[in-house]
Amino acid sequence: MQIVVIEDQNIGHNKPLTALINELSKHQNLDIINFKLNDEVDKILMNNVLVSSSVLIIGAGHQSHKKIRALKKFLSKKTKVISVALMKPSFCIKQYDVVITPKHDFISSKIPRNVIAHDGSLAEVSQALPQENSVVIALGGPTPKMKFDNKLIIRNVQHILNVFPSSKIHLCNSRRTPEGLWDEIKSLSHQNIEIHEAYNTDRDSFQRIIALSENKFVTPDSINLISECLSSKGRTHAIQTTQLTPKKSFFKSRANKISYFIDSMESKGYLGFIREIEEGPIKVIRIKKPSLCNDPLFEVEKVAYELNKRLKNF
Repeated sequence: MQIVVIEDQNIGHNKPLTALINELSKHQNLDIINFKLNDEVDKILMNNVLVSSSVLIIGAGHQSHKKIRALKKFLSKKTKVISVALMKPSFCIKQYDVVITPKHDFISSKIPRNVIAHDGSLAEVSQALPQENSVVIALGGPTPKMKFDNKLIIRNVQHILNVFPSSKIHLCNSRRTPEGLWDEIKSLSHQNIEIHEAYNTDRDSFQRIIALSENKFVTPDSINLISECLSSKGRTHAIQTTQLTPKKSFFKSRANKISYFIDSMESKGYLGFIREIEEGPIKVIRIKKPSLCNDPLFEVEKVAYELNKRLKNF
């Protein structure tokens, strides 16, 4: 199958796209044609030979969606074209043959027939066995819908260190982690701690740390990060970042998608948490382990299977 992959400028969009392409390539030979956002539409015919009876065009992110439509219109004159958009388009969802997007994009509406919905974000699946007594603590940063109480986060991290006194601790930040919070976290005491700064830790190294950690504790500001953790073995826990309860909008379309995803993963038993709760007159920090942790989530494999099934009907 010939497949035109439209690369986005956002790395966060390209990661699930790459994961899906890699999964599709396990089951069939793909002749991949990479196409950038600033490439002219007719370049695809100038530099590539279309030999298939049909061509699949796929891209992730809102910037690529416009290009998908333009390419389909152009290539439809030469061959049969199937358009696939990752992430929910801002408008005209029915213009695409298939849309692949998270379930939390449809909190307030029915999932259309041309949509393949999945939990969280698509991520590469790791079947690697975690190393015993290994812990990763990954800190993101505050967002408009996810506030950070630095003192609360520090108390939670200190509790993790106390619970795992003899484990190897991998302490990771992101480019959004507040500098003051990170400095205080790094100063916490533990006998076996390794610090990974975002500016000098590459993506592959970070993913290996996640895949090989027996226990993962992450701030829940990134659905991508939580999905990556859940797509490998071991136990994943969401670190409480604030005591404030997220405001619930009267309009379902404005619901907090991150909170919806986290609640869904906790209720299904995939995600645990570390949280400060009131027990009588005092506050205590509790860690709740996920009940399902032996196998990773296989969302990318499920999506690839469903996509292949639908492609046979075109």
